[in-house]
Amino acid sequence: MTDTPHVLDAAEANAGWERAYAEQTGTLWQDEPIPLSAEAVSFLREHGTRTVVDLGCGDGRNLPPLVRAGLHVTGVDASRTGAGRAAERLRRHELPGLAVTADAVDLPFPDGAVDAVTCFDVFSHFTDPAAALAEIARVLRPGGQFMVNVFNTDDSECGRGELLFGTTYRYRGTVFHFYREDELRELLSGWKILEFRTDTWDDPPHGEFRPEPHTHSNFVVKAVRA
Repeated sequence: MTDTPHVLDAAEANAGWERAYAEQTGTLWQDEPIPLSAEAVSFLREHGTRTVVDLGCGDGRNLPPLVRAGLHVTGVDASRTGAGRAAERLRRHELPGLAVTADAVDLPFPDGAVDAVTCFDVFSHFTDPAAALAEIARVLRPGGQFMVNVFNTDDSECGRGELLFGTTYRYRGTVFHFYREDELRELLSGWKILEFRTDTWDDPPHGEFRPEPHTHSNFVVKAVRA
């Protein structure tokens, strides 16, 4: 069974992220994209993807590689400041694409409107992951692709913050849940899984929000809408 009930409501969690972005001078995350970026581009190209939503785009570090691959990209983030900085990043690099503010459970797209959704370093923050997955499935066309990384219990940051229950923590006003493999597979039971693996990488500090270097341990999943 999944261990992620509503401990923080979405408004409270989203407000925590808005504060994190607003209090940071410049980008909250590093400018380099996530280590999975090149792999994501290859995966999407293999499936003939044209339109992509990067869900939880933050301040946009992962948008330029997707745009430069010739994809039509929309970044979505719950933080207005984060999405604004993502849009500014695209303008600064003279790249097309959009960045908008929306919640993961209420995306501003019609049913079946996009070919793919990417979701990097974000899934573990969702207060209602089942609802987020249902919304991702709604906006994807039949057979659409979904690529996500999910922090697991071997992550160096598992245990930091106020323990809420299980492996869920309140950290600087945001929620972090660190997944077991069985609970993530249960959540994804309605999807066709193409790949499910574990991967790790080192991250530098993220300003005052996460001031120490750390190592992320992730489940990396590639799936298609069933």
